[in-house]
Amino acid sequence: DQADLRKKSAPTAVSLTLRDCELLSLGKLAQAGDVSLGGSCVAGNGSVTGRVFWVEDDSSVDPATFDDFCDGDILVCRMINPAWLPWVQRSGAVLSEVGGWLSHMAIVAREKDILMLVACKGLDQLETGSQIKVSNDGSIEPVKTAELKVISA
Repeated sequence: DQADLRKKSAPTAVSLTLRDCELLSLGKLAQAGDVSLGGSCVAGNGSVTGRVFWVEDDSSVDPATFDDFCDGDILVCRMINPAWLPWVQRSGAVLSEVGGWLSHMAIVAREKDILMLVACKGLDQLETGSQIKVSNDGSIEPVKTAELKVISA
């Protein structure tokens, strides 16, 4: 009888992902409903405008994941996989929800002068193919079509 009572009040199964651990190491988990867009710059200078290339599966090592990737695209992901080094080096910028100053890819980005923001918030607002401007002050801004014409003129 006591065992049956304990089963009713036992905690349900929980899971803690590597992403959760990284976010916790930054001091907080992302707040639900937080729609602000930005991050912390760990590499690069200036600003970059480019096309968003979202990689949803941070465990993917299949080169086919990057079939539509073009040089200068802004790589957007939850967490940067070291296997993506060739695409990181060809990207205009890298945006990641997790990572830090001492992550392997942040060190590579500094060596190659690639703009990289980590601890990014609001990345779910971005869609593959959309144009954004990323700056070393941590800002991420959608670029409207009219603004693109002015930039390219």
